[in-house]
Amino acid sequence: MQYTLDEISKIHLLAEHADLNNVLLAFELIKGSGIVVELVDDIYWIYNRLTWAKEDRMAKQVATFFQSYAVASPLLANNSLEELLYLDAKFEQKAALLNLNVVLLSQRLFQHFPSPSKDFILRFLFKHGTKDIQEKVLPLLKVREHTGRFSLNLGGLDLKKIPKIILREKHIQILKIWGNNLTELPDFWDQFQFLETLNLAENNLETLPPSFTSLQKLERLYAQNNHFKIPPLLQQIKQLSKINYLAITSPQAQQQSGATSEQEALKQMEGLVNHGKIHASEKEQNLFLAFVMNKESAVQQLSLIDLFEALSDRNEVIQKQAKTKILNWKGAVFSGQIPSNASIAILGFVSFATRNRITELTRQGIKFTTKLTTKTTHIILGDLPEVPKMITDRAFVFMTEEDLDRDLNLKY
Repeated sequence: MQYTLDEISKIHLLAEHADLNNVLLAFELIKGSGIVVELVDDIYWIYNRLTWAKEDRMAKQVATFFQSYAVASPLLANNSLEELLYLDAKFEQKAALLNLNVVLLSQRLFQHFPSPSKDFILRFLFKHGTKDIQEKVLPLLKVREHTGRFSLNLGGLDLKKIPKIILREKHIQILKIWGNNLTELPDFWDQFQFLETLNLAENNLETLPPSFTSLQKLERLYAQNNHFKIPPLLQQIKQLSKINYLAITSPQAQQQSGATSEQEALKQMEGLVNHGKIHASEKEQNLFLAFVMNKESAVQQLSLIDLFEALSDRNEVIQKQAKTKILNWKGAVFSGQIPSNASIAILGFVSFATRNRITELTRQGIKFTTKLTTKTTHIILGDLPEVPKMITDRAFVFMTEEDLDRDLNLKY
């Protein structure tokens, strides 16, 4: 079976004609001389045109006829041909199996569906279509989410570059470009002044362009599974004034080969952003890293005054950990023994039961004060204590209210 170039061209034109009779004529011509590889695209298109027109009997004839061609290919012979030819949400995988010309298919789809309603067709057209098709399809990919925000999803399209035509939708609040093959981003982010969520995860990005820091309304950033150079990335993220959620973990391969300190820096940045501490003071950040993320290096930077201030922190975990750290400050843990010359300062609010206990112990000769003095040897930590100015002058033994309930051993 042989076709001239003119014959193949004629069949192409007939197969994509708007008139179904011409589509059927294209099939008759192919039936007369047989299928060659150059006409598989036409068989695929003819089958779907007949299916859409509900000409099921004729569509079945096309699939049966295609059997004679498919049987010679091991890849095709093991598939249901009607299912393989049918255009559905999995048609891109099927097109690869049939070795179809995806550019030609995108042109035919757009010609037949100038305003396609199915998302998988829209995404295929944007991925494989010409620039003209991309421009016409782009507005159709924008959707309004239940929150009222406008979202543009270009994720999972295997894009090598982000086309600048997306600037036509620069007023969107959500942009998804995850799961592509991007190695760099265009430097046009100063145009997206309303962008609140950006998902650029699972690409091959190493850096972000300078204009990225112009995204001053950006609240959520998904950037995990890339290959970023970490120090400059962290500096850019710090400049995003509204950022409150960050996912930036590295792919497994990078975690295995990358420097441990850099991976720790990523984890710390995630924690600071996701707990609202990214723009906090250095002292607040150290408290968070020390007591919420358990970073020993941050613990070592805290002074006793820092710990006292942390007792008033809104985070209960930080309060509890700071109190534990104070009670064990430099190993001076209360043993239950009080020397005869002890002077105990009560800092903060204590319970009524504790006040009664203090009255009882005072009768036994133990001295109590409500503020730090030069004679203070022990400190009872109540709730919300003020930071005493003399706290760093010398060593103290710290106690809790519960310690007063013990059978205290008085050393005279």
